[in-house]
Amino acid sequence: MKRILLVAALFSAAVSTSAFAQSLFETEVKARQGLMSIMRINMGMLNNMDRGLMEYDADQAQAMANAVLGISMVDFVGLFPEGSDSFEIETTKAADMIWENTEGFAAEWAKVQMAAPDLAKAAGQGKDAMSAALAGIAGTCRSCHTTYRLR
Repeated sequence: MKRILLVAALFSAAVSTSAFAQSLFETEVKARQGLMSIMRINMGMLNNMDRGLMEYDADQAQAMANAVLGISMVDFVGLFPEGSDSFEIETTKAADMIWENTEGFAAEWAKVQMAAPDLAKAAGQGKDAMSAALAGIAGTCRSCHTTYRLR
């Protein structure tokens, strides 16, 4: 009976610790997921223009590139406090490598921050200019997701 109570107590503690972490970092997790959703929508539409799946529209491309630029200005790395990893938070796709190599993660985000202004400058200047700048920032996204995002 004591063993059953001990197991129940340990299970209860584990569940409540996980629930506490969920609520403790809810703002940060929702913020980073929201930012990535907006980034994915805008980059996806720019990619569709690049591939000819959507007609290139300079004004629309510029608006989407400006959104990407705005997201790049956020202190994204600051939205990954210790304890908001996938072990503690069920809804995150953030790989543990973010906390194991924070400097590397920050360097990847810095690449996005350096590439986003180029996209914003080029997006409304014609499809070829947009495509060249899009390739640069898409490479930084791919590089970061390869190491720092769970599949």
